[in-house]
Amino acid sequence: MQRRSFIGLALAGGAAALLPRAIGTWREAGAVDLVAGPDHLSFDARGNAYRIDPVRNQLSRLDGANDWVRGGTGIREGELNGPTALAFDARQRIHVADAGNGRIQVFEKDGSVSHVIGRPGTGEGELALPRGLAFDDAGRLYVCDTLNHRIQIFDGTRPAGTIGAFGLGPSELNGPRSLAFAPDGLLHVVDAGNRRIQVFDTEGRWIDGYDGGEARLAMPGSIAFGPNGRAYVGDAAQGTVAVFSRGRPVDRFVPTDEAGHAVSPLHLAFDSQGRLRVAGPAAPSLS
Repeated sequence: MQRRSFIGLALAGGAAALLPRAIGTWREAGAVDLVAGPDHLSFDARGNAYRIDPVRNQLSRLDGANDWVRGGTGIREGELNGPTALAFDARQRIHVADAGNGRIQVFEKDGSVSHVIGRPGTGEGELALPRGLAFDDAGRLYVCDTLNHRIQIFDGTRPAGTIGAFGLGPSELNGPRSLAFAPDGLLHVVDAGNRRIQVFDTEGRWIDGYDGGEARLAMPGSIAFGPNGRAYVGDAAQGTVAVFSRGRPVDRFVPTDEAGHAVSPLHLAFDSQGRLRVAGPAAPSLS
């Protein structure tokens, strides 16, 4: 097992607070295995890996037997402009947050273009820099409509509601960047500009939130739920991943690659083996 440094959690005065602790292995923290590197990977229900490349504006399938590459810079269907996230529907079609084009591109499993969801703008069904994507159990797509400061819901290609509006209060959002459904079916939204995670039900009702102050979040930008049911939140500004159990911070660690370089956690995903995949640029090792 490769060694991973982490900063543990201590409880003081009845409140949770992150305090430095001796460096050890992440396994000692009772967590999951880690793979960190530059590749922005997502995994469908069968464990197939897909990669988005926001520089080349490409989507790739990486399974060894049926590899393909799609996309390329442009505004036509099948072309991409700054892809930021992937999600898979019940048919395992690949939904790509085509951020620069203000839309969601949908590809079939073989890489052929299926259709487009949304268009640029500020109205119903319109998107401004879409980022995070997730499907609920009913097959509806939830989109972080980042610059419109809301979550848009789509049923197929049809707008089916919104969650949130710009602001600082409960249920209000400031540049949401990522989202994921917890095992209990509640939607956790990375409210990046407000440095917190907001929790909603599938009808858009605000349930709760965890304050980024407790976990010392500076600019949370990604979230994924592990097989242990915990939420893993990437904070690229600090170069750490914070771990939460039912909204309570329980750990924080610095992801490192095989060479020992810290990796900025821009994107998080769990693969079919339950390993946390951390994607982002690596910095030179300080050791």
